[in-house]
Amino acid sequence: MKAVFLIARENFRDEELMVTKARLEEAGIDVMVASDQLGMATGSGGAQVEVDIKYDDSLMGEFDALILVGGSGALVYKGDEKVVALLSEYLRNDKLIGAICIAPTILSETGLFADYKMTVHLSGVDDLQADGIEYVNDLVVEDKNLITANGPEAADEFGRTIAKRLIGGAQRI
Repeated sequence: MKAVFLIARENFRDEELMVTKARLEEAGIDVMVASDQLGMATGSGGAQVEVDIKYDDSLMGEFDALILVGGSGALVYKGDEKVVALLSEYLRNDKLIGAICIAPTILSETGLFADYKMTVHLSGVDDLQADGIEYVNDLVVEDKNLITANGPEAADEFGRTIAKRLIGGAQRI
């Protein structure tokens, strides 16, 4: 199993990437980090991460899961046509999609997730509801092939939930 994290080059939320990524790696899932440019990306807490792949690379479709990391920088992907196309491809191929913190608002505005339930950071609840999404006030919400989480405090559970879905519950996480 392979998963790719989509992060902003600046101001992604450190824990949401690092903790979630660690849970997937512990489960034996291969992970890569994508952004709009190669090189180093810097989190809002100072974490520095090497970007492995550009998010518009044709290889992006070869992963089993696409995970959008939050933080204030994530909003650069709102309305991005390449991100919408990528999300459409993952939905069409029934692949797993994850979004944490403010990132579910990136999904909600696309119109692709109109019949899904999601959670989001409190600052994004109004956006989700304005986009017609049913908001669920919980740390992690699973609906079909989508897993959302409400912020850094949910990163551990978010990572474990994604790992369980990817490996089909065959391994104890």
